[in-house]
Amino acid sequence: PLELSVGGRHIMKNDTKGNKQGIEYFYRYNLDASYTLEFDRLTVGYRFRFQSRNQLYINELELEDATNDIRNKATIGYNIKNWKLDPKLTFELFSRRDEDLYEFSRYRIRLGSDYSFTKRQDLSFFLMYEKEFDEIEPETVYAIGLKYEFGLKQKKKKNGK
Repeated sequence: PLELSVGGRHIMKNDTKGNKQGIEYFYRYNLDASYTLEFDRLTVGYRFRFQSRNQLYINELELEDATNDIRNKATIGYNIKNWKLDPKLTFELFSRRDEDLYEFSRYRIRLGSDYSFTKRQDLSFFLMYEKEFDEIEPETVYAIGLKYEFGLKQKKKKNGK
């Protein structure tokens, strides 16, 4: 099914380059459209994301234009019979706005899995590789991620309402 969503995030980033260094603050919002298909044990998904990031708490002389990115993410997962750790592989391509054009800026590959303890408790983990395009010294990122989710149970309404 098609899903539409919106999100926001406050970011603190340590700037270690240039004349002015220290903690920088940003606000990022995103608009998403995603679609998932299931074929027996195979799941295939696609997500389109537009995101915009603005720096916060700076004076007007330092103010820069917002950073706008388009992110295209493809996901493939497989449900292995009688196995709790089904693999999920994603590939994401980032395009950054440069003047009036969007140019590829980096890509990301993730391999991970989810584990459900109960109906309301999940653990997710992944390995990630990310690399910039067209840079003299492209930044490469390796990451390991871990996420625990706990869902709250809704109270049932009286009289079935």
